[in-house]
Amino acid sequence: MSLGVETERLEITGLPSGTKQALEELGRSSGAKSAEEYARMLLEAKILAQKPFKEILAPVRESFEESGMTDDELDALVEKAREDFYRKRPTEDE
Repeated sequence: MSLGVETERLEITGLPSGTKQALEELGRSSGAKSAEEYARMLLEAKILAQKPFKEILAPVRESFEESGMTDDELDALVEKAREDFYRKRPTEDE
């Protein structure tokens, strides 16, 4: 699945022994497939955290406007998703 996004390569040297293995273990527990993927997720999250929320949401807002969906339609979609989530969620008794 290609999103047409340009990527860059970064090589990190000088890591203490065991760092890559620790990244692999942390990555597996978080759903990442490799140490590299986990490290990339950490870097992207740190960089994204530096941006204003308005800037982070700009692509979402633009896509929403292009979709033609109204605010009321979005509200209904979110409410249905919430209801579906809670309906499928196991109760404490289960």
